[in-house]
Amino acid sequence: QNESLSSLRKSRLQYIQRCEELEKAKHLSAKAEDEYQSMAITNPGSANKQLEKRRRSCEEAQAKAQEAEALYKMCINDANFRRQELEKVRARIVSHIRKLIYQGDEVLTWVTLRMFKQRQTQSEQVPVGYQYLSEVCKPY
Repeated sequence: QNESLSSLRKSRLQYIQRCEELEKAKHLSAKAEDEYQSMAITNPGSANKQLEKRRRSCEEAQAKAQEAEALYKMCINDANFRRQELEKVRARIVSHIRKLIYQGDEVLTWVTLRMFKQRQTQSEQVPVGYQYLSEVCKPY
């Protein structure tokens, strides 16, 4: 569980970082297009190269952001799956503990009833024993 949560946190941070990089690349690309307008008149070859470089950078940042998003979603699914599995295990453990408690309660009830029955049997023998002793002693 901890492993999936830590990978989830890492992928989330990476996703946020890549989104920020994408926004930065978009901003630089927009800025490059504005500069292209002004540079196209004086130096068109250099302006084209600069604009193409910014576009490529923006596309790479977008691809990295999409890759990070896919990894983040995969980590979310993995963490959810592990959480569900832990819930199932917890439910089985709780059910097993309940059965053991019920079984222990039944054994304790049976032992208690047997103890009381044994004490009753023992206490019934004492008066019978006194009566027998009394009858044996009468002839004297």
